[in-house]
Amino acid sequence: MMPFFAVAQNKIRHCLYNKSIDPSHGKQMRTTDLETLIMVAEYGSLSKAAHAQCLTQSAVSQRIKNLERHFNQPLLQRGPPLRLTSKGEQVVQCGRQMLTLQQQMQSLPATNSNELRLWCTPIFGFGQLPTILQCYQQQRQQHANLSVLQGLPEDGVNAINRDQVDIAVLDHHHPLPAHQGMQQALPPQHILFVIAAGQPVPQSISQLQQHRLHTARPGCSSRLLLESNLATHHSDLQQFASVAVIDDLHLALQSLQTEGGVAFMAHSLVQAQLQRGELVGFEIPGFNHYLHRSLLLQPSLNDAAQQFIERLQQQLLPAD
Repeated sequence: MMPFFAVAQNKIRHCLYNKSIDPSHGKQMRTTDLETLIMVAEYGSLSKAAHAQCLTQSAVSQRIKNLERHFNQPLLQRGPPLRLTSKGEQVVQCGRQMLTLQQQMQSLPATNSNELRLWCTPIFGFGQLPTILQCYQQQRQQHANLSVLQGLPEDGVNAINRDQVDIAVLDHHHPLPAHQGMQQALPPQHILFVIAAGQPVPQSISQLQQHRLHTARPGCSSRLLLESNLATHHSDLQQFASVAVIDDLHLALQSLQTEGGVAFMAHSLVQAQLQRGELVGFEIPGFNHYLHRSLLLQPSLNDAAQQFIERLQQQLLPAD
């Protein structure tokens, strides 16, 4: 049997093929690029689509360019006004069909008792999940068929609602949207400021904002918490000397140590650097330095999922 994405690729190629162009000549098409093109078509704006997907406008433009290279022709008339070309309309129409098919496939009920489908926010995914998974796999007699997805909290809620995952571990600032899963509170995530060792540690907001700020993209929980803290003190990100939006953790840490500045990061993400003395962690008086963390579960779970929850609780919940 062909892999699902190959079947979906064949479907959209069949929809779009004409005598002059064979889309199969390019690199493999990504669903994320299609989703972005559809979002641009719906909003009629690159900037609005970027905001809706928590992306930069340049990232949205790059995704559109990926598709245009794949089909070897423009998909957008960049205007003003911004409009789809005739080929772009075909891609959007068939792309919607393909994504619907993919969603239907992903929503099929799990029948494998050895399958674990997990969603998490990046803070947990990078900071604590690797250790938990290592212990989890060592305890099991056979390795689970593991699927791990990462993204924003609201996307994790949607994945639970659509039965695309069994478990979601979500770090969040705002209350979670309505969902069909069972929810359990986990210990909150400690978020602190960090600065390269040897630099003076800021003691106030005014001293903090004299530095370059390294932060995640808009919509991420740690950034929402920071923005909320600043708003409480009648301030905002514009008051910093400069702002660098870097989603890649390793790149952000490297930039922090080589270029200077401060970052607002989860303790679990920088624990190793703090222990080695490469970074110094600190808090600002009057700031909230904790994110909520919640565990969402499907009403019915297989053995692999139940054993993962047990390992997760052993790792995160305090002993009685």
